Amino acid sequence: MVVTATFAAYVPAMRGGYVWDDDQYLYENELLTEPGCLRAIWTSTRAPQYYPLVFTSFWIETRLWGFGFPAGFHAVNVALHSLSAVLVWMILGRVGVPGAWFAGAVFALHPVHVESVAWITERKNVLSGMFYLLALLAYLRSEERRHLTWYLASLALFVLALLSKTVTCTLPLVILLIGWLRRRPVRLADCVRLAPMFLLGLAFGLLTAWYEKHRVGAQGTEWDLSFFQQLLLAARAPWFYAGKLLWPAKLTFVYPRWRIDDGSAGQWLWFAATLAVVAGSLLLVRRAGRGPAAAVLFFGVTLGPALGFIDVYPMRYSFVADHFQYLASLGIIALFVGGVARLLRAKAKVGATIGVAVLAVLAGLTFKQGHAYKDQQTLWRDTIAKNEDAWMAHNNLGVILARRGEHDAAVTHYRRALISNPDNVELHNNLGVTLAALGLYDEAIAEYLEALRLQPLSREAHNNLGQAYTDLGRLNEALHHLRIAANILPESAKVCSNLGMVLARLERWTEAETELRKAIRIDPKYASSYHNLGVLLSRTERVDEAIDSWKTGLQRSPDSELLLYSLAWTLATAANPQHRDGPLAVALATRLCEVNGFREPTYVDALGAAFAEAGRSEEAIRRAEQAAQLARAAGREDLAGRIENRISLYQKGQPYRQNP
Repeated sequence: MVVTATFAAYVPAMRGGYVWDDDQYLYENELLTEPGCLRAIWTSTRAPQYYPLVFTSFWIETRLWGFGFPAGFHAVNVALHSLSAVLVWMILGRVGVPGAWFAGAVFALHPVHVESVAWITERKNVLSGMFYLLALLAYLRSEERRHLTWYLASLALFVLALLSKTVTCTLPLVILLIGWLRRRPVRLADCVRLAPMFLLGLAFGLLTAWYEKHRVGAQGTEWDLSFFQQLLLAARAPWFYAGKLLWPAKLTFVYPRWRIDDGSAGQWLWFAATLAVVAGSLLLVRRAGRGPAAAVLFFGVTLGPALGFIDVYPMRYSFVADHFQYLASLGIIALFVGGVARLLRAKAKVGATIGVAVLAVLAGLTFKQGHAYKDQQTLWRDTIAKNEDAWMAHNNLGVILARRGEHDAAVTHYRRALISNPDNVELHNNLGVTLAALGLYDEAIAEYLEALRLQPLSREAHNNLGQAYTDLGRLNEALHHLRIAANILPESAKVCSNLGMVLARLERWTEAETELRKAIRIDPKYASSYHNLGVLLSRTERVDEAIDSWKTGLQRSPDSELLLYSLAWTLATAANPQHRDGPLAVALATRLCEVNGFREPTYVDALGAAFAEAGRSEEAIRRAEQAAQLARAAGREDLAGRIENRISLYQKGQPYRQNP
């Protein structure tokens, strides 16, 4: 029943696609597709984080249904979460918590867990959570039956949990806490039995901390908290999480980032309140039993890795996140469910009615929250609606809109993000790129210069500034900034490619070709390098080599508009008949227009030229007329005039030819 209800509540989430970070964890992750990748998952540090069991699960699913079926990945997350809910029921029942089944159902259906379940990247939570609970159950059985097999099983399952996410390192402390709950004193033998778990948890925790700092990027001013600020954060966060569990309103992907001020007396009230709750629960042990204290301590201990003492990347945006309390929530859930179950022990019908109503409300909220994970744009709009100051959401939505050609809307979101975070270099760069796409080069250059004021060694800012100067024909200034960018990061395909094109425009052909071929060596999938190399070769009358470069690039990036256009146009209009291929040009130009949605007039013009070369004059005329209309609608009168001149050729049955 719990499993069925959970799957029903998560139907909208399972219908969703990919969201934030799913690209680097899944469909752009070479560790899931390249030869020998399974070995690399376990033995290399190339993954975003060292959670090899998570990436192995993705590797298996990629071979079962591929990236084109995100519902498969979602369904596995829901299945793992459902299994964990059953395990919660079994464990709480074993340790004597009243209403154990209901607590498992609340865990399964509570909307605060939607982020962990609906977000494919958070497979880390649901997979590690399942192994954590299995390890705990196995350890409890080993204590009851005094059998080595169960102890070894618990140890193995704990390792699997750590290989999925190291937040599970708190398990040995939780085991000691459960022993205390059962009124068993902590003995030396218990510590010896748990010593391997403590050592494993410490080792994996240190590894994750290194990854977060040196690979993920959790270092900089956003993480510069003093010890007292960390104490304040650690005291305030549990209240936030408990509040969201008891009243799950306005759940969002990015919450406001608090300003932690250890000089504010008011903020120390959170610390005092936290100490009061812990002390009070311990002082009430004789009167209320050990259950409430155990629940409070479990909540705090399990939240420990996410309380700010360890730098993790998401704290760049917010100090709290729903997925941080996936396992910790069990403490508050067990406390309240157990308390209500005791109060209503003599009123079974009333308890059942209330229970059904609570589960129905939670399932409805989870169903509603699942819609936010339809796709990235939906997620960021939902986040902004609930947290208008979420600069990260504005920035990421701006990136999506810019890629779709909605540059004005993208600029609006970038500017809104800068109100919340005016010193963010990435935002200034993104705004500059979008302003340049609108032809507002002076404003774009101002944004790049501001980025460089904030971070003088910003490779992106120097590269973007070089590109802007290139577009303006200020080639020496462009060369200066691109050289700086190349010195900062020599192994950047983008920088080498841009540098090569500037050198080509300066007719420094040999240097240009060297940079472009270097770019291809650095990143064989970067389409612009092949395009730019082809342009250079074409300008130096090596058209055969240019065509080969574009074809090679299309093998690596089959939907690259740059490559499709350059190759289709050359095959359709080359002066030398040896370089023309009408049917292939038609196929390439058709694909180009499909990828672009028939929005760009120069692409539709290329399709017309391809039809003319293939001897299909009527189709050539129709496409050329369509291209001219698109050009005029966009205010590009010069382009429309050139296309109309080509129409007169097509009407005579003649193809268009480039000047040799």
